[in-house]
Amino acid sequence: MNGVERQPVAEPRTSAPRVLFVLDTLATGGAEVSTLEIARRLRRTRPVICHLHPGNRLAGDFRRAGIRVYSLDVESRTDFWSMYRGLAGVVKEVSPALLHGTLFNSRLSCRLVGRTLRVPVLESFVNDDYGAARMGVLNRSQRLKVRAVRSIDTLTQGLATAVLANSGSVKAAISRDLRLASQRVHVIPRGRDPAAFESNGRSAAEARRALGLPDDGQAILSVGRLVPDKGHANVVRAVAGLHRQGVTPHLLIAGDGPLRSSIERLSQELGISSYVHLLGDRADVPTLLRAADAFCLLSVREGMPGAILEAMMSGTPVVASDIPSVRECLEHAGTGLLVAPEDVGKATDSLRDILADPRRARALSAEARRRAHRDFSIDKIARQHDELYSEIINQTRA
Repeated sequence: MNGVERQPVAEPRTSAPRVLFVLDTLATGGAEVSTLEIARRLRRTRPVICHLHPGNRLAGDFRRAGIRVYSLDVESRTDFWSMYRGLAGVVKEVSPALLHGTLFNSRLSCRLVGRTLRVPVLESFVNDDYGAARMGVLNRSQRLKVRAVRSIDTLTQGLATAVLANSGSVKAAISRDLRLASQRVHVIPRGRDPAAFESNGRSAAEARRALGLPDDGQAILSVGRLVPDKGHANVVRAVAGLHRQGVTPHLLIAGDGPLRSSIERLSQELGISSYVHLLGDRADVPTLLRAADAFCLLSVREGMPGAILEAMMSGTPVVASDIPSVRECLEHAGTGLLVAPEDVGKATDSLRDILADPRRARALSAEARRRAHRDFSIDKIARQHDELYSEIINQTRA
């Protein structure tokens, strides 16, 4: 086990019970960033972090927030014995009142260690991992692997004390696919810090200039890993449709992944490569949103899409997939424009409408911003997590 902390953190002196968050990595994905934002705001409980596999880009952020971090750095994703042994060692040292596991390897490790060491386990599901939308973008061998994982998930799920989903649609999916009684599944959405998306006086033109774009040009932003689920190819096709109509916005794509080269080739084939900017992983999404006239995400599946919440917080008008989790974010038609993920023509039309009608764009974004501040403020979401942790810990002790 490599779980000896390299940079010890002095915890505040408090009798609050510890919650040990277990994640696969501390990369910059949605689950990891959400855990950081929640953990640094907990008041009733004390967070400690453990990640199973290499990837610790956010470790410094956790430590700066006064949160202890353990890195197991198990190289193999299938070395469950090393994950179990390493996590058990951390649990014995930390003595948490609750384990909170997110993503499959972390959930399974928490289930096994929690049962062995008699620690209650809360596990999080952040996406529809086993539904038709996921299976539809996989090849045959990948589908077989996912089915095997689902079998393990189903067989061991009873070892968890409680289950948490980040949206109603994820709750419905896992209740169906893992044969869970729906009353066992709590729902708390993702949240974002509204203050991070304030303009601070910086104009859209200034933000565009910092990216090397023309001050008076238009820009569309898409955020997410470059994987089939996220539908970036259809966003590129939709923007190419705008160019054919004489509307020439730049497309900014923040995120990286295995489809980067294919997105580059598609942009070249469609003749818009000089307008498509693959920015890689970015830590300045609020600035990118200020530079954008519209946000577009055409995912085929999402849990609770944090990128859409960020666009809503920033007041950037949204064109997005008409799928259950996105409808949960936007709530009604007055907060964004929804299109079928594969309907490139409709996506092109919706983006054109936003770019051509600033008054309508402002109305959509203002309503979306009100919705986001009301229901997805990170302080509210963190309080809901704190309350759930305390409830589970108190029930277990009783």
